[in-house]
Amino acid sequence: MSDINLNRRSTLKALGAGLLTAGSFSGSATAHKGGLKGELAEVRSATAKYNDPANAYADGFMAFGESGPIPLEDVVSEAESICGMGFHFANFDNFGTYDRLKPQVLVYGVDDDGDLILGAVEYIIPDEITGGNPDLFTHDDGEEHWDAGPFPGVHSLHVWVHTHNPDGVFNHTNPRKQFSPDGCLNH
Repeated sequence: MSDINLNRRSTLKALGAGLLTAGSFSGSATAHKGGLKGELAEVRSATAKYNDPANAYADGFMAFGESGPIPLEDVVSEAESICGMGFHFANFDNFGTYDRLKPQVLVYGVDDDGDLILGAVEYIIPDEITGGNPDLFTHDDGEEHWDAGPFPGVHSLHVWVHTHNPDGVFNHTNPRKQFSPDGCLNH
């Protein structure tokens, strides 16, 4: 093999390794191996401990009301639930980040026993970070569906990695009854 081909191959390998380690979000090298399924598995794994809402509260994800954080034991009775989404637990330490392994919000539904069940993660990304065109999942083939966020200048994305969504993993809402408890608010 010629020296030119060896140098070209070495340069391309080095460039590829540099791009993987300098990615704008974590997990890019691992996710490439499994495409979108791999990327979603990374998110599910990184947030699996939040299947227990007590872990979410311990790590700074909380439901909020007009007076501030709502105690975990009072979420179902006192927090507002959004129809098709459920209860939102925000972690303000994650706002301003652009890392798919650090969502800004966890979305919980309620099972038949009144227990919270983790359904989705939600990203709320300021337009100033992405130029108004966020793209966290590199292997989604255009499936990512970002919506105008809950306030001006941001976009939001729900990713249903913990509870199946018959309308799709990137759909804004989930039609399952767990995510539209009695008294939920239409968005």
